[in-house]
Amino acid sequence: MERVLKAYHRVNREIGFKLLVLAFLIGLLGGLASLVFQFFLENFYYLFIIGPQAMLTNRGLESLAWTPFIVSPIIGGVIVGYMINNLAIEAKGHGIPQIIEAYHHQDGRVRTRVPLVKILASALTISSGGSAGREGPIAQIGAGLGSLISQKLDLSVRETRVLLISGLAAGVSATFNAPIGAALFSLEVIRPRVSLKIFPVILISSIVGYIVRLFSIGFNLILDPANVITFVDLHLIPLYVLLGLVTGVASGLWIKVFYGIEHNYVKILNELKIPKGIQPVFGRVIVGVALCIIYFRLGSLWPQYSLIGNTLAPIRYVLNGTSLNGAYQEVLYVLTLVMVLKIIVTPMTLASGGSGGVFAPTLFIGAYLGGIYGVVCRQFFGVSELNVLTIALVGMAGLFAGTCRAPITSIVMTTEMTGTYLIAVPLVITTMIGYIISSMIEREDIYSMELKGRGVYIKFFSLDKLAEATVKNNMIKRDNLRVLYIDTPVYLANKRTLHSSHSGLPVFDGDVFVGIITRNDIMRYIDEHGKEGNIQDLLASKQSKEVICVSPETSLEKTYNIMRNNNISNLPVMEKGMIIGWITKEHIEDAFETGFDEVSLEGGEGTVREEIGVRTSP
Repeated sequence: MERVLKAYHRVNREIGFKLLVLAFLIGLLGGLASLVFQFFLENFYYLFIIGPQAMLTNRGLESLAWTPFIVSPIIGGVIVGYMINNLAIEAKGHGIPQIIEAYHHQDGRVRTRVPLVKILASALTISSGGSAGREGPIAQIGAGLGSLISQKLDLSVRETRVLLISGLAAGVSATFNAPIGAALFSLEVIRPRVSLKIFPVILISSIVGYIVRLFSIGFNLILDPANVITFVDLHLIPLYVLLGLVTGVASGLWIKVFYGIEHNYVKILNELKIPKGIQPVFGRVIVGVALCIIYFRLGSLWPQYSLIGNTLAPIRYVLNGTSLNGAYQEVLYVLTLVMVLKIIVTPMTLASGGSGGVFAPTLFIGAYLGGIYGVVCRQFFGVSELNVLTIALVGMAGLFAGTCRAPITSIVMTTEMTGTYLIAVPLVITTMIGYIISSMIEREDIYSMELKGRGVYIKFFSLDKLAEATVKNNMIKRDNLRVLYIDTPVYLANKRTLHSSHSGLPVFDGDVFVGIITRNDIMRYIDEHGKEGNIQDLLASKQSKEVICVSPETSLEKTYNIMRNNNISNLPVMEKGMIIGWITKEHIEDAFETGFDEVSLEGGEGTVREEIGVRTSP
């Protein structure tokens, strides 16, 4: 029982059961929000596109079946523009950049109305004829729910930030059937300055969101690549290296083209002094024209290459080979046409005031680019044994890795969405090369580029920044530190350390600091002498009575190195022979979290983990 209690208090000290419970709740809410979002997507799509087309066909007006592609995007754009401009401007755009900004600049806080507005605005954008993805909206919706709960419970900034990205993971997991990939996505893309000890919290939310989806609609692969997975011969590895170069260049250019189109569209409309209320109409007309081009070119096959609605469906048609059947000239022509149109209409949709993500469009473009690459290799370079479907899948992952700068997420999520790890080797080769090449072409990823355009910059700190901060501004002060006295019974000290967030405590004889007792010291003493005796007896039995200390003016860099070199995680702070505070590794983590703001950290329980325990390090 005592071991169970120890484990409980260790987990509670390092993570916090409160956060674990809230992570479970947020996972439920994120999963349910994903189902609600999917419901709106499907019904709005029928209302704006499928229903009107069916009505025209049933009335013998098949020649006018293209009109919903022009009319619906305009109607949807006007409605979405009004909602965003009047209810929540944060609901405009991808969703992921807004989460990054909320995490790093708004203490993880999101306005209450944002999740609701985002659900409706994004569902209307995607279903009425906009080219955008589901992941950004559901990520922002889930993150908003996590932030809302933390604000209602008046949690700390750190806890609010953790629950923000936990909600993001839950929503993405439920949408893409990828619990591990979604959790990694929240860390790789949002790039929080937190300890990996909070990863279990994020993972719980992600898995619970995934389970909610399983209970509601059962298990199904988001991308079911029939006959894609084949043994990768070693002599084909160079083709995946080359594919990495191709996707790397393409992802770097995709970022530049995306924001180039978006910027110039807004610039032209502003120069023409077009009122913001009707600006969405112009962008949506262009999207409608693109939809009509595909409809007139492909006829009844247009859903197979659809730029709107469930845009993961066209990816499935590529991965199961349907869109790759036929004469290679025709296949290359159609794939190239659809890919180019997708590249144009996605930024047009969002620049015109739409609400939606770029995750799914990037997967779309990557799958088509991979399919084109595979067909070219087979037909023009004579690689007859090459499986084009496998190449398309790997190309999709490579473009995403380079565009979002999330290679690990790309590898894991691709395998989760397709249900196989058998192509891990080509995935790793292509995605890592694509990631590196894209970073060389364009420094910003597709999310941070939007923030940069709005003048929002995210600061990331390295260890050399620790030299700029001092101990005195990042420590628990003496008056707020729990202590032991030499006449404290050992059994009582054991209870205090077991039930405390401290793993060790300073010992005083009256007002004089005489040493440090850790939980390990107490357990060793009890094993050898039982629970009789007091702290003075325990101190006398210790082999080492030396205490390593730091002064208040010591830099956090030097403090960190002292801790690392002596295999300890906290130090007393001494001045003129008196203990005036306590500094731990977690305080240094807090310094990262706050950007090394000169703010004194205080608290009765503190965050002490371990002490040894007078040599003072300046």
